Amino acid sequence: MKTSLVGASTAVALFLMLVAPAQKAALAATPSSDTGAKKPARSGSTGAASDEVARLLDQHAAACAKSDANAVAALYADDAVFTSGRDLIDGRQAIRDYFAQVFHESPNRVVTLMDRSVRVYNQGSGATAVVSLLNKNARTDPRGRRIVFFSREVLVFLKTHGRWSIVYHEAWPTMRVHRKPKRS
Repeated sequence: MKTSLVGASTAVALFLMLVAPAQKAALAATPSSDTGAKKPARSGSTGAASDEVARLLDQHAAACAKSDANAVAALYADDAVFTSGRDLIDGRQAIRDYFAQVFHESPNRVVTLMDRSVRVYNQGSGATAVVSLLNKNARTDPRGRRIVFFSREVLVFLKTHGRWSIVYHEAWPTMRVHRKPKRS
């Protein structure tokens, strides 16, 4: 499926201008504690379209848990864009390769999705969904050290020809540092 990057860019611009301030306020009011539940509580839109997108997020999480890069990539549009830190990954095949590398480098990882919000716009033809979530990542590095970090993620889904696919996915690390005070 070929989607327009202009369409994806427009969806992201719409998110940044209209949705982000409301999302930020809603997320600030939501406690970000890990409940340990497999399916995190959702906020945002309700209805069939929102439920469809939520199921796709669950499929994405399940594919990541199984280290199945092909199943992850199948959820993205042919010309999807994924950014992670400094990396800009362009296209479904490059996204598949990226996830395959992540799965290879961190085989013993646990991912917990928190503070998930799904908003669906224009539920007719060309429906767009914007998802915001907090991703808690725990893994063991090659030296055996346990590393826990968090990333904030935004995904934009576009429905074309009756099928939802991810056209834009951005993940950036957030730091939560808890240090003991130094003794004088």
